[in-house]
Amino acid sequence: MDRELIVKKDGYVLGQILFKYKTQTSGDASILINKIVDVEHGLKAVYPLYKHEIDFSHEELVSIEEIKTFDKDFFYERPDPEDQFGGDIEFTYPAIHYRYSGAPGIADIRADFLANKKDLRFISVSRIKNDHSLQANRLETNVTLLGRLCALPTLNCPDAAFSMVDYKQE
Repeated sequence: MDRELIVKKDGYVLGQILFKYKTQTSGDASILINKIVDVEHGLKAVYPLYKHEIDFSHEELVSIEEIKTFDKDFFYERPDPEDQFGGDIEFTYPAIHYRYSGAPGIADIRADFLANKKDLRFISVSRIKNDHSLQANRLETNVTLLGRLCALPTLNCPDAAFSMVDYKQE
C-alpha cells in the first residue's frame, strides 16, 4: 500500500503525497501542496505552498476503491485555499522505486499501484545464494513484504531492520 499520489489541476501539479507505511494500517505521509497562480495571458506559475510530514492511521483497507477514497479524503483535509480545488482535479499514482538497506543487504522494490504489481529484488551482503526476488500486490505494505523476505529459510533474519534510502533529497 506504500504509494505516491500526484494531484493535478488542469495539468499542473497541485499536490503530492508519499504514503510510507510502518504497519498495515498506519505510517507517515510526506505532503507537498503547491499554489497555482495565473501570471498573464493564460500562463500559470506553480510554487510550493507548504511541505511537511504527518502521521496517519486508518482501518484496514481491503480494496483499491477504499484506498482511493481514503487518499482523496486525506488530500482534501489539507489546509489550503478553497478556490484551488475548483476545476478539473486529477488523482494519479505513478510507478515508484523504493530502496531499503539493512544488515542483510539491499532491497529494491518497484511498485506500480494501478497495475497491481510490486516486485522486490534483494541483494545479499553475505552470499549470492541469499539473493531473492518476491512479488506482491498493491495491498501489501513494503514493511510486510520485507518481513516475508526475512522469513525465508535461507535468510532467517526476523530481527533485521531495513531503512529507506532517501535518494530524492533536495
